[in-house]
Amino acid sequence: MQQSRNWRELLASLISDPRQKQTLANKLGVTPLTLTRWAEGESQPRPQNLRLLAEALPQYRAELQQAFGEEFGLANLGEPMLELEEEEIPSAFYARVLNTHATALAMLRFWSIASLILQQAIGQLDPHQVGIAITVVQCMPPSGPAGKVRSLRKRVGIGTGPWQSSVEQKAGFLGAESLAGYTVAQGRLIVIQDLMRDQGYYPARPIEGEVGCAIAPILRSSCVAGGLLVSSTRPDFFSPGRSRLVQEYADLLALAFEPHEFYELQLIDLQTMPPEHVQEEHFKHFQRRVAALMREAALNDRPLKVTQAELLVWQQLEEELLGLPLPDLQE
Repeated sequence: MQQSRNWRELLASLISDPRQKQTLANKLGVTPLTLTRWAEGESQPRPQNLRLLAEALPQYRAELQQAFGEEFGLANLGEPMLELEEEEIPSAFYARVLNTHATALAMLRFWSIASLILQQAIGQLDPHQVGIAITVVQCMPPSGPAGKVRSLRKRVGIGTGPWQSSVEQKAGFLGAESLAGYTVAQGRLIVIQDLMRDQGYYPARPIEGEVGCAIAPILRSSCVAGGLLVSSTRPDFFSPGRSRLVQEYADLLALAFEPHEFYELQLIDLQTMPPEHVQEEHFKHFQRRVAALMREAALNDRPLKVTQAELLVWQQLEEELLGLPLPDLQE
């Protein structure tokens, strides 16, 4: 821990954002004013609140534990209980997903089902909010001379801890350099309890704060549509029960995809995609490109739906990123 910043300074910097301040207060069960008083030294958190504060900020846990030990003499805050409250997906939830699949408009079916499943999954996999992120990735339609699936596109995600807490659209591509890519190509669940300790021969490009992960393919018979990626801030987080749930939620997500979005495994030939910060530069004008494509199509009497235009732009972006020279792919 940097000596120039104590835990109160850290807290003050984190709650300078009103939204983050309210989110943290909700997690701790205190008022935003209480957080301000802690940060300014006007009051002292109770030991239980110190533990909850460290749990709510897993990316700063080691730093906070050291600071609390120095100021309050707490040598160990204790690890939060990580047991699952339920090890099976509730049958009533299956009924909700099936009803949504039957009633949702075709253009909204993916979003409706995926958001419903992600919200249920994050509550069941991380009931104590120690910090996980869940992302759904989808196979890009086959392209190139060989007509193969060359990359995966991030679609939606949700998280606890250091990651976003609501279901949000995602942007980005993954390929042969990623564990998600390896899982989709192999068509089987991959679990790594500690990326530093257990990575072995698996490819990996961890996101910030990720310590362990579990990735399950989204399958229908022998065909794959994408994968469900679950990242954790804790090592050894993926117990047999959690690992099984990850695959079961991936199986349920198959209902979010259309039949033509599943591809035979022999069509999966993922290429290496550039790192996230390189990709972001190409996404800046995504909506502008979609609008321009729709205007051009309309002028040529070949109008496009928004979803069609968006897919065409994603395909253009995939081609551009795959065409970048290798020196530009270095992180």
